[in-house]
Amino acid sequence: MLCRICYKEEIEIAIVPCGHAIACIECALSLDYCSMCRMSYSRLMRIHLCMNKENDESLKLQPCSSKLSSDDELKAKLCKVCLKEEMSAVFLPCRHVYTCVKCAEEMSECLFCREHVYSFIKIYL
Repeated sequence: MLCRICYKEEIEIAIVPCGHAIACIECALSLDYCSMCRMSYSRLMRIHLCMNKENDESLKLQPCSSKLSSDDELKAKLCKVCLKEEMSAVFLPCRHVYTCVKCAEEMSECLFCREHVYSFIKIYL
């Protein structure tokens, strides 16, 4: 997914505490507040979106640079476990975005990197 500010780079930052994931690193550093809800933020958290099966196979933690059609983009946003809800949980400490909140509550380890999950944060894509 492209940054909603510059539309050039991939989204890599979630804003805390509101949870909006809308910006690339460069644009996020220029923000004074969340551009979605206008809430001031306490920190910026780097996240790793797991958007398609090609990314799922590699552990490079880099977003896919291929251009997706709108239908493909909608499918790519789906939870990789239930395939019903949109991905909306960032696992801690690894910061992978892979599942919806309902599935994240059931997880004890990240499906992407197999690291133990201590908690998760709800985000909005």
